[in-house]
Amino acid sequence: VDGVDYGYEGLPEEVPAGRVGLRFTNATEHDEPHELVLMRRNEGVTEPIDELLALPEEEAMTKVQMAGVVFADQPGQEVAAMLDLEPGSYIAICFIPIGGGEEGAPHFTGGMVAEFEVR
Repeated sequence: VDGVDYGYEGLPEEVPAGRVGLRFTNATEHDEPHELVLMRRNEGVTEPIDELLALPEEEAMTKVQMAGVVFADQPGQEVAAMLDLEPGSYIAICFIPIGGGEEGAPHFTGGMVAEFEVR
């Protein structure tokens, strides 16, 4: 999966359940760090991603489970992870502020958020 400014390229729509190898490349054109935070929706959670992101953080975190994180802070950097993914609906998202500083809107507000299924 490539993290671009601001989105994910190469993220499949469906992934097989079980142990999955993930290679994440920071394909920034603006010297931005990127991350891929994976969250699995809890059973019965059907709200669209934009509604989940509009919730207060504490409430949103009751609707998802963390499933993994990969971080590539340098342009061209590749990182790899092995993840054990259970069947369900997943969200890939980047929370890093635009511009790479400590303040500012997160990358997901620019479109760096995607959904996929694990079966």
